[in-house]
Amino acid sequence: MFAKIIFMKNILLSISLILSLNSFSQLSFQKGYFVDNSNQKVTCYIKNYGWKNNPSEIEYKISLDDEIQKRNFLSIKEFGIANKIKFERHTVNMDQSSGLINSLSSKKAPEFKNMQVLLKVLVDGHASLFSYKEGLLNRYFYSTQSGSVQPLVYKKYKDVENSVKENNRYKQQIYSDLKCQTISRENVGRLDYSSKDLTEIFIKFNECQKENYIVFKDNTKKDWFNLSLRPGIQQASLSIRNNNTAARNIGFGSQLGLRIGVEFEFLLPFNKNKWAIVFEPTYQSYEAERTLRNIPTGTVPIDDEVVVDYSSLELPVGVRHYLFLTEKSKLFLDASLVFDADFGSMVDFERFSDLEVVGSNNILFGFGYKYSNRYSAQFRYGTSRNILATQSAWDSDYETVSLIFGYTIF
Repeated sequence: MFAKIIFMKNILLSISLILSLNSFSQLSFQKGYFVDNSNQKVTCYIKNYGWKNNPSEIEYKISLDDEIQKRNFLSIKEFGIANKIKFERHTVNMDQSSGLINSLSSKKAPEFKNMQVLLKVLVDGHASLFSYKEGLLNRYFYSTQSGSVQPLVYKKYKDVENSVKENNRYKQQIYSDLKCQTISRENVGRLDYSSKDLTEIFIKFNECQKENYIVFKDNTKKDWFNLSLRPGIQQASLSIRNNNTAARNIGFGSQLGLRIGVEFEFLLPFNKNKWAIVFEPTYQSYEAERTLRNIPTGTVPIDDEVVVDYSSLELPVGVRHYLFLTEKSKLFLDASLVFDADFGSMVDFERFSDLEVVGSNNILFGFGYKYSNRYSAQFRYGTSRNILATQSAWDSDYETVSLIFGYTIF
């Protein structure tokens, strides 16, 4: 128990030091630029959040050693990070219609509101494509060399019979304004109102015009799923308590054993894949034997040999956060809720009634390092688990400390 307390203190101290290191804040700052309202282009380092929603401000440094500065979007005409990300400020008509089925409008026409916003540039060329996302609001815009930025109109609505209909005017806009011999009415008719489909048609148009264009893609790892093998060593301890007599309390001590897990990691599509949901089915076991001496039973105290044989399949589900060090290395913190399924385990008494072990929930806290998105090592602490929860006169504390090595298959 004392070793686990020391381990947890070291983990918490390490986490505090990591979060307080100013160098970590620099890792998200990437070389870029912004153009202010006086058309001055400022080369700087911009903090790349991945921006699931369109930003309302940026954080930047003139050099990596400088203090962080902020700029509101109203003072920025555009900003960019290499050829990965570009945002431009425009005044546009933004359709405010809800896309939720229970909140659909009865009007076919979009419900425009004139707004000044930063639009994400998806394709920059003879014809340009932009996107705007805020919560459930997801809209696309476009421009050609002959005009200003206009909304690509798509709207779900309900007709007089309460049936869900679609206003697909964006298809007519594209067919009318992106005329080219390689783009047919059939091509446009199959377009979904999605980033993928719209980007492809704008690329096709620019190539048809033989015009230079840029497609902005963040090179952040886009894989949404990782599968990893996770063997390791585990130090576990168990103590059981009888609520009627302390003479039957037993501390089985710490045992070193092996554990093996298979981790399913689902990366969340925002904030540069810094957040993930993890699920790791894990086999673990614990075996120990102790002698209870001088147990009072009537007039003659006796000894009793007690053997515990506990094995289970742990099913931890949790959240992980990455802290990037370099392009190839990163630290991570995670916490998981464990659902435990035992394999008919028992605490066997030589003279008294045996106790059935049952799986119960507890929480895991982990701190690790990953290199090249392939190799990892992690320390993990498991809070107390009561494996005698169904025994009315008994309680137990089962705790673990693990060192886990990981290899990501894909």
